[in-house]
Amino acid sequence: MSELVAEFERRFVRGPTIEGRVRQPSDCFSLTVLFGPSGGGKSTVLRALAGLEQPQSGTIRFGDETWFDATTGAFVSPQRRGIGLLFQDYALFPHLSVEQNVAYGLTRLPQNQRAPRVAEMFERFELQELTARRINEISGGQQQRVALARVLACRPRLLLLDEPLTALDQPLREHLRGELRELLRSLAIPVVMVTHDRTEAIALADRVVVLVDGRVRQAGDVQDVFARPADEVVARYVGIESIEQGIIVETRDGLAAVDIGRVRLWGLAAGLGPRVHVCIRAEDVVLERGVTSGSSARNHLPAKVLSVVPEGALVRVLVDCGFRLTALVTRLSAEELRLAPGETITAVIKAPAVHLLPRG
Repeated sequence: MSELVAEFERRFVRGPTIEGRVRQPSDCFSLTVLFGPSGGGKSTVLRALAGLEQPQSGTIRFGDETWFDATTGAFVSPQRRGIGLLFQDYALFPHLSVEQNVAYGLTRLPQNQRAPRVAEMFERFELQELTARRINEISGGQQQRVALARVLACRPRLLLLDEPLTALDQPLREHLRGELRELLRSLAIPVVMVTHDRTEAIALADRVVVLVDGRVRQAGDVQDVFARPADEVVARYVGIESIEQGIIVETRDGLAAVDIGRVRLWGLAAGLGPRVHVCIRAEDVVLERGVTSGSSARNHLPAKVLSVVPEGALVRVLVDCGFRLTALVTRLSAEELRLAPGETITAVIKAPAVHLLPRG
């Protein structure tokens, strides 16, 4: 765990230093998502950063401060780290009003400063009309705002969120993603969030740390990690639907020809050995009727439709083109193409969408 925490701290916890101008909220804001399967170490890292757990070795630093050092025995208590921690169940007090919940963590603040601080949080989170209500009298989205207001009333230097949308039903989660991002952006502090939901990670994160079996498998900007996974394990956890074993048989003009059984694909050459994993995202697969000749895409694969499964506004289509390939199309496209099991179709994939990873 210590190596995992140290790697995370080195890359993401240290905030930017800004000199010579007024500090803006966006200057200090960054949202890092710890992403991966259950049991991968995400919540353990969060608890170690909060000071609720101590690693057996290594160090944890925040800027120039050492919060933990196993060698010297240094340990800064959770209270002195200035961290705000929000659990997935919000831990609100049902017997207290909204106002009392927000004010609960301000006991160390002088009495004459508490009411102005609470009023500031009410205005920021638009809670003015809810002050006297009990927690069970407000909606799930309002409860989330109350929980954030209570944590932020103490003005933490680092905010830790443990699955902050998990307690909400799916429609409300989808509605609140954008709102949560904007709320957090206004705080002018770094945020670390745990989630196992790919959609949340993509929608909310600036940076992603992929944790699997207690190891950092990949870390970087959210688009880089989800579009260009570092290995097969990361590819599967970031949701790449089609992963096949292939052999590079030729490279030409910056492209690599890869054979998957009897099917040949062209992808971007990446200086790899011959044995590779071929990764293709479903949204990068275009389905067309007949043989297309006007497209600039390198790969045109005759295919047979195996299944057509509606998923909200989209339709997931599984085809056999010599290997199983998944495509995501709109409902309108599925209707216009008359997609149904047994139909013949052409799968079109551009070479840059064929991501190659070393195998073995």
